[in-house]
Amino acid sequence: MRIKFIFVSLVFLSLVASCIKTEKPCHKADTIGIQFTPPFDFTKSDTLQIDDLKFTHVNNIDSFQLGNYLPNKTMVFFELEGKQAKENSNQITIGTALGRKLTKSGQYNILNGAELLTTGKLRISRKDGKNIKICFPPNYQAILLD
Repeated sequence: MRIKFIFVSLVFLSLVASCIKTEKPCHKADTIGIQFTPPFDFTKSDTLQIDDLKFTHVNNIDSFQLGNYLPNKTMVFFELEGKQAKENSNQITIGTALGRKLTKSGQYNILNGAELLTTGKLRISRKDGKNIKICFPPNYQAILLD
């Protein structure tokens, strides 16, 4: 009887936990500003979504160039015989990588090219003038700019 009660309780708790939604907070505006913040150590669940484009972070530069990927804390840019050449990322490298990906999509304008290259602060707008929707997890290492 006691084991049955424990089992039913566990099933009930797991059902309740699965029904709880953990949505990413989103922000909508005609222009969006974002700056990545240290320590730049992203996990696979740390995704940045801008409209219908979803970005994840990777460590290997080969993967980075294949899709909607952004640099992680340490990028491996060369590997030979088990040895790796690495480079640390910062707010400028991550911000400019995102800016390049958004420009390549053909849907966005970069509003602050010089500031992006010196501080890593990225400000964008849509070419069609519509609002931009940006979403990321609560602990994502970036801030939205005014």
